Amino acid sequence: MYAALHFPDLELHCLLRHEAISPSLPIALLSAADREKSHLVALNATALGCGLSRGMASLSAMARCPDLYFLERDPVAEKHVAAELLFFAESLTPDFESTAANTILLDLSTLVIASAKDWTDHTLGKASHLRLPLRIATAPTPDLAHLRSLSPDLENAHPLAVSELVRSDSFPLTRSDVEILHLWGIRSLGDLANLPRQGLSERLGPQLTWLHDVLHEKEHRLLTLRRPPVNYAASHDFENPIANFEPILFIARRLLRPLCNRLRNTQRATSTTRLKLRYENGLSHRHTLTLTESTLDPEILLRALHTHLDTVRAPAPVTGFSLRLIPALPAHKQHEIFRKGLRDPHRFADTLHRLSGLVGSDRLGIPQIEDTHRPDSFRMHPATPDFHEITSLPITPSGNLPMARLRPPVTVGVLSEKRGHLQHPLAILTGPHRGEIIRTAGPYPLSGNWWDRTWQQLQWDIEIPNHILQLTHTPPETWHLTGIYGA
Repeated sequence: MYAALHFPDLELHCLLRHEAISPSLPIALLSAADREKSHLVALNATALGCGLSRGMASLSAMARCPDLYFLERDPVAEKHVAAELLFFAESLTPDFESTAANTILLDLSTLVIASAKDWTDHTLGKASHLRLPLRIATAPTPDLAHLRSLSPDLENAHPLAVSELVRSDSFPLTRSDVEILHLWGIRSLGDLANLPRQGLSERLGPQLTWLHDVLHEKEHRLLTLRRPPVNYAASHDFENPIANFEPILFIARRLLRPLCNRLRNTQRATSTTRLKLRYENGLSHRHTLTLTESTLDPEILLRALHTHLDTVRAPAPVTGFSLRLIPALPAHKQHEIFRKGLRDPHRFADTLHRLSGLVGSDRLGIPQIEDTHRPDSFRMHPATPDFHEITSLPITPSGNLPMARLRPPVTVGVLSEKRGHLQHPLAILTGPHRGEIIRTAGPYPLSGNWWDRTWQQLQWDIEIPNHILQLTHTPPETWHLTGIYGA
């Protein structure tokens, strides 16, 4: 099945969607000539209701409708709209043909759709952002779908007048052909379809015979597929600077779908997205979003973009942004039979990014003991969805008596006396465990990091009534309760 996207009077409506003109006014688009010598190229519904027609001279049109509002063609706007239409067609399917400036033919054979009507309604909803009139017709052959899109009845091409095909560059029909058809009493394509094919080529020529075959679904040509250059980047400039990131997410959803289609056509996926925000004050923000696995799902890419934008603080309103997908080979994994992995590693990675935005990237991870004598020294190993095994130091108990370490250590007041160069504890005066020290073991001096920042501690194992504790002395006068044995 094929579908035709037809945008009637595209040259006029690409101007009306930006011009602040009331649709109740009669509006006409002039040809590229002097005002006195120009003629009407396109008209809106109000101008057609005033009795005007295409091809009418501008002076005659003004005499018939004094309130007629004239517009002139804008090649820059038409070029921009043409690129936007191709980008929209690419978001529907990668197999399409740019048949004319206002018509695009799509091959729907590779798509899984419930029905042609459901696909048409869904496409009309997706095209609402274009703010252009759109006519969609489907048919078993591409040229028949094109004819139906030009017809007043989108389900049937027969009501279309043959004179309308002269204005279309896609069908080889001239004014002389139309005059001959009118002499034969043929006014519409339905009249042409009712003629017998035998002897049609000798009487009307091969062009009309070809058109007769199209109407009877006997002509099925191949589409000239448009293959855009291998470029996985897209950008958007806002008409007015925006103060929040909601419009960026709305536009990015439309941009990511055709970019993923391009990757799919080249048998690639992506795990890296480069984002660039342009601010009104001339500054810009660049960031690289990295996924745990390569994907072709635009929703996953959009979710990662949303997570990052929640952490960005814009110094000025945003004037535009750009996205670039870095192609990579799709991921292929052989999952283990007796080991259950993550169902959605992208969602787990998104959760990690959100947590790092709240607590900081240096405070999120898996604690790993460092190779040092400094108590409780550790570093944070990054948490990754693939759960690589972390090589950590073996933890062996120093004795048979377990110790509950207090984190953080409790500052206590200790009565001590100086013996030589060290302070020896005699009693604990403040804290959760107080009393006279009965026995002591130590001190065990700990020190290190002399090249970075010096630290020095003296560790004591002490016994008070009913408890065996661990004390730490940081010269000159600070004492901490760091552990309780047998707790």
